[in-house]
Amino acid sequence: MDRVAHSYPSIEGWQRIARSDTNDTLSLNQDSYQVIGHGDFGDILEGVLAQTNVKLETGGCLSGGKQVWFLAKLDEPIQLPGDTSATVPYLALMSRHDGKGATSLRAVCTRIVCFNTFSAAELEGERTGLTYSFIHRGDWKSRMADARDAVMGARREIKAYAALATSLLGVKVTAEQEELFVREFFPMPPAGCVSERVERNVLRARLDMRALLASPTCEGAGVRGTAYGLVQAGGEY
Repeated sequence: MDRVAHSYPSIEGWQRIARSDTNDTLSLNQDSYQVIGHGDFGDILEGVLAQTNVKLETGGCLSGGKQVWFLAKLDEPIQLPGDTSATVPYLALMSRHDGKGATSLRAVCTRIVCFNTFSAAELEGERTGLTYSFIHRGDWKSRMADARDAVMGARREIKAYAALATSLLGVKVTAEQEELFVREFFPMPPAGCVSERVERNVLRARLDMRALLASPTCEGAGVRGTAYGLVQAGGEY
């Protein structure tokens, strides 16, 4: 089917951001907003990948092209005491074409695969403060040094994470405490205030969490029975 051509009236002080392949509208923004296009986005990515031990993992787009991202692995895994699996940090290069955020580079431990993990990576970067923004003002090239600094920042962040994780691995958790964690993670509403459907959902979620605790993430990695194991199960859920 042929695509119908559309015409749009001009609004003073505003611009329409659209996809170059389908002409679909991504957002309406003020004239002062300057898009970092995918070519420029690729240039920033190349600057990140030029750093030592940084390797491209994957990438994609969401919401019809409003959000785009690349995920690079910082190939410097750490081995935590008692954890048989390695911990690997990531660098998430993320951009929005909907005016809701700048092109940013974040050090995260969240592997982006969908909208929820894209949002989680944004929140994680805000929480740690390890976010480098290429603001849509047209002067992003002057901020390329920030991209290089982000890789150095990721190394500092993973060292801090390793110290915290080592501390959590030293906190032992009994089977009774683990079950209390599961029940508190998914609390059951008071009797008389919950439908059968909600009750089934809570019980199913608790079963899923118990399965994660018994999975390779926790028991298989040798971290079950520690506070770190609870954190890993909660994070994977």
